[in-house]
Amino acid sequence: MPRRRGFSLIELLVVMVVIAALAAIVLPRFVRSRERAVTAMLMADLRYLATLQEIYWNDHGTYSTSPQDLGFAASDGVVVAISATAQGWTASADHDGTPDTCAFFIGTITPRPPAVGAGAPECAELP
Repeated sequence: MPRRRGFSLIELLVVMVVIAALAAIVLPRFVRSRERAVTAMLMADLRYLATLQEIYWNDHGTYSTSPQDLGFAASDGVVVAISATAQGWTASADHDGTPDTCAFFIGTITPRPPAVGAGAPECAELP
């Protein structure tokens, strides 16, 4: 019987199908884990902003709407919007890497969605 060398076309196709199936399983998990990492970054930025707002309030007796006045620099790709009154402040953070929006508020101010509890950042996919 002659010796066969290499792989047959069927064997190569089977290997390609197995690799494609594994990629179809792993890729969505990778995308979700990346989105969770971006959401964690949004929450960290809002917590840092909260710390800076409290320092600013202790020094000036009011909250700031300017990230520059606070010395705040958002992470790469994060867009932060701040509203403030003398009684409180609210902020939201967005990033292109996730459909989620995160928000935070302190005091008596109408919070930006999805924030519902004062002092804790909340994240949700907004319509």
